[in-house]
Order: sequence, then C-alpha cells, then structure tokens
Amino acid sequence: MNTERCPICLDREGTAASMGQYGSKDALLVNCVTCGQFGISRTALFDRHLADERFLTPVQRAALSHRIRRVRVNGSDVPLITHDQIADVVQEKAEDLLPSPATQAANILAFVSAHELRFGTHLPEFPAGFSAAVGSVNDGYAKDIALQLHARGLLSGIPIRTMGDPGSLMNIGLTLEGWEFLERERRGSFSSNYGFLALDFKNSYTLELKDRYLSPAIEQIGYRLWDMRDISEAGIIDNLMRERIRDSAFVIVDLSDGNLGAYWEGGYAEGLGKPVIYICCSSRAEAHSPHFDVNHCTTVFWGVGEEEAMTKSLIATLRRSLGLFS
Repeated sequence: MNTERCPICLDREGTAASMGQYGSKDALLVNCVTCGQFGISRTALFDRHLADERFLTPVQRAALSHRIRRVRVNGSDVPLITHDQIADVVQEKAEDLLPSPATQAANILAFVSAHELRFGTHLPEFPAGFSAAVGSVNDGYAKDIALQLHARGLLSGIPIRTMGDPGSLMNIGLTLEGWEFLERERRGSFSSNYGFLALDFKNSYTLELKDRYLSPAIEQIGYRLWDMRDISEAGIIDNLMRERIRDSAFVIVDLSDGNLGAYWEGGYAEGLGKPVIYICCSSRAEAHSPHFDVNHCTTVFWGVGEEEAMTKSLIATLRRSLGLFS
C-alpha cells in the first residue's frame, strides 16, 4: 500500500493513510488512523465533492468518518463508500449529520468503558482521531466534551494542557457515577429531539401520510420524525434500529397492516419506557384489527380524507405524553 492523504478526512488530525487495491473490486482499500479501514469506489474517489476540498464541509467529512467507524462496530464487513453515500451526506441537513453533543458525551463514556472492560486498565490517552468514533467534528471538540465530563465527575483522569492545545486527559477511566450514567443511557433513559415511526414500508399511502402530514406537524412542536428510510449509514440494520428507538423521544407505531415488525418495535420501545402512540387506518382495522394486547393502548385512528383531523389528534396526544403546553 502507498501512503497518501485520506480522501475522506483529509488527514485532519495530522495522521497518515495508506491506500491500495481493494481485492477484485473497482475500488481502493484505505487504512486511515482517523476513519479506520474502508473501501472507496473509484467513482466516489473522483467525485467532485471529494476531489475538491471546497465541496465538503468539515462537518460532512466528519460525518462520513463517524459512519465508517460505526459500521466497524455494528458489522463485520469493511464498509465501501460509494458515490450515492456521498450524495446522501451532501443532501442531509447540517444538524442531522453528527450526533448531538449530549450523544457525543455518551459515546465518549462508551469509548472509555470499552477499553476498561477489554483490558482492565484505564485508557492512557485518547488516541488520534478518536473523534470519528464518538461523532465529533474534530479531536479538539471531543476532548473539550471529555474535560466537561471530568469536571462533572463522570470521568476520572489527569487533565493536561500544553501551549496551543485546548487540553485533554490522560489515565482516563469512568467513575462510578460515569458507569451509572452509561447504564441509564443504554436503557434509553435519555432522549434526542426526534420521534421514531414504525410502519409497513409496503404501504405507500402510510409513507405519504408521514411525509405530507405527520412530519411537518411534529416539526412545529420541536421534534423531527424519522423512520428507517432516514438512516443512510451502513451497518447491521437491527442494531441501527435499536439505537434509533433507544434514543428517540417517542415512538409512533402504525398498526394498519398488522406488520409484525412494527409490533416488535413498539414493544421494544414500551420496554424502554418510551412514550408509544399507536395509529391505525380505520378502513383497514377490520382486516388487521389491532392485537388485543395493544387494543387498550392509546390509538389514533385515521382514514383517507381525514388526515388533518388525525394529525391534530396525534399532536394533542403527543403534547400530553411529552408534557408540552399548547
């Protein structure tokens, strides 16, 4: 392999990358200290967004690095970056590209805990490019969050500061409070600013209902509504789905088609203690009547031509569930 600049992160942390042929694929295999190991198709490599530094922002490049790292955690295959994946990142809203600072903080705790559980020792220092693993735009930003976690008593370690360096930690571990915080986070006790929609993707009308009515209305109360179509990153889909449900503020489950996957997702959310609201198309309820285990739960029925009335009822139910005022 030849040592070259990483096409994704541009060696933003001063680290080198090596590149070589990716087997028999029309792609290159890259080993980057920041991004990790990944393949990149030649079409993507010569995409103008990668070839010209001006076309991708540091946040967009950091998002690609983070998604590569996540694949290595959630799946065994070496991820392959394609032209379409780059296009997805270009089209995404800036606020959706990287995890929120609160989620980054939880990721830092998980990063440190993984080292402690594996080696039984504290982490000597944060490795180069660890920001990609936790979802920060750069190492300086991630280290600043780590210092705040240290100040709050969630991380142990020795603060170090040098000229021109915002600071970091060495001999890093989790305090007991940090372990307890991480356990609560893994049980879904903390929520992001989005809701998750579980549904049968074969029902095109329900998808239209979400895009035309539900999403715009829910945005007006300060939340976004996501379903599995909104996850453009690679990885084991079951793990990605669990993470989205775990971190959601609420879950909406459409029972119109009796989809067993939607029932499972609703049950998983119920088990985490998330607010779960069921919706169902009244004209299909006779063929797919909600199972008796959920027919006593809060359910908002809807029908063709009644979308706006249904949306108002759903928003009122969400406000009550989330403790929001009109």
